[in-house]
Amino acid sequence: MPQIDRITPRTHRVVLMAAGIALLAWSLRALWQGSWQLDPLSLVGILIALGGIGAALLLIVASLAAESRERWQYPPKALVIHRRVWGREGEIRLDAANVASIQVLHLTEFDMPDRWRVTVRPRAGMAVTRSRWVLPDHVSVFETDDFASREAAEAALHVLREHLGMPALRTR
Repeated sequence: MPQIDRITPRTHRVVLMAAGIALLAWSLRALWQGSWQLDPLSLVGILIALGGIGAALLLIVASLAAESRERWQYPPKALVIHRRVWGREGEIRLDAANVASIQVLHLTEFDMPDRWRVTVRPRAGMAVTRSRWVLPDHVSVFETDDFASREAAEAALHVLREHLGMPALRTR
């Protein structure tokens, strides 16, 4: 079964924070220099510096809010997905009765080799347990990591369907 344990790396968060602080320092310095002698041209520089401050604050907020984790566990005849996003934790328990579909998704990009993922879509209205939030109305789709071949993704799909007690898919 696919082993999923995704964590946003701490290094990504540190890089976002450092970039935000550096951009904020540069923008504040430019704003300070541009505000000493006001003329029509310095207003353009002030507007650019204010845009830099806004972007810097977004980077800093992203670094603070980027802590996320998704972990899949496989108790008998079920799939439990634990999620931590924006400081909120929740888990959803899926079994054969509340899974709408399990499919193989083919990903193609211009400069990368083809990849495949297994997607699990819960039925609409599934509530997340042990949490302060519920799934949005459009119902989340849970995805595995990438597989290098379609055969490997289909093998994971069949193992997951069998574990949940869902009927096997017909093959052509």
